[in-house]
Amino acid sequence: MRSRCFAACFWFFALLAACRGGSGAKPRVVVTTFAVFDLARRIAGPDADVVLLAPPGKRLEDFRPTPETEQQVTGAGLGVLIGSDLDAWLVPMMKKAAEKGRILKLADRVPPLLRPLPGEGGTGEVRVPLDENGPIDVHIWLDPQRALLIARAVTDQLGRLDAAHAGGYRTRSLAVTQALEALDKELEARTSAWKARSFAADHDDFRYYAQRYHLEARGAGASTGAGPQAQGIALDSVGGTAGVDSYEALLRHDTDALEKALAGSAPNLPDH
Repeated sequence: MRSRCFAACFWFFALLAACRGGSGAKPRVVVTTFAVFDLARRIAGPDADVVLLAPPGKRLEDFRPTPETEQQVTGAGLGVLIGSDLDAWLVPMMKKAAEKGRILKLADRVPPLLRPLPGEGGTGEVRVPLDENGPIDVHIWLDPQRALLIARAVTDQLGRLDAAHAGGYRTRSLAVTQALEALDKELEARTSAWKARSFAADHDDFRYYAQRYHLEARGAGASTGAGPQAQGIALDSVGGTAGVDSYEALLRHDTDALEKALAGSAPNLPDH
C-alpha cells in the first residue's frame, strides 16, 4: 500500500512539473512600474511570480536600472513594460538575461497620449510616429479604462506563457476587471460633480486621468484660472507605498486630493 501511494505521488508531481515546462518552477514575470505590477500580481495569483523592477514610489523618469535589475530579469518568462524610451532598457535586458522570455509592450495594446513639447506647459503634443523610443506619455495606467486593456493584455500573455493555468488567470482577471469597472464608475460620479475642471499637479503625469474624467491637466506650476487651491496639487502617479499599496488605492488617493482642491472651487475663468 505504501509503495502504491509513493508511486501515485511520484507521478502526480512529475505531471505537475511537466505542466510547468519540466522545471517545476513558476513562470517569472517582471514589470517596470508598480500600478501595472499590482494588476499583474493579482491576475497571476499563486501560479506565477511577479517581480517589480522599479522600487515602489519610484517614477520611471527617476529610475535607472542596476546590475541587481538584470539579476531580477534573469530567467523571466515575460517582461511587461510601457514601451517608451523610459523603460525601453528592459528589451535588451530581456534578450540578454531572459532570451526565451516574451515581451509585452503595453503601448502597443493601449492607446497612448503623446508628450508635450518643452515649454508648452503640458498642453501641446509632439506629432511624430511612435516607436519604442517615441515620445509617448508613459502614465497609461492612470485611466481605469486603459487599465482594463492592460489587464486583458497581461492575462493573454500569462495564458500563452503558462497554458496549464490559463483558466486560473482568466478567473482572477475577471475579478480584476470587475474591480476596475467599479472604480471607474465611482471616480466618474465623483469627478463629474466638481465645479473647477482644471488643475496643475506637482508632476505633469495626469493627462490620462484628466482625459478620462473630462478635466484639464496643465503643466506643473501653470496657472489654472481656478484659484491657488488647484495649483501644485501633491498627487502620486506611481503608488506602492503606505496607503497607496494597490491600484484602486492609488487612484482614490489622487481623486481625494483633487476633490479637496476642485470640488469647492469656483468654475474656471478664461485665461488672459
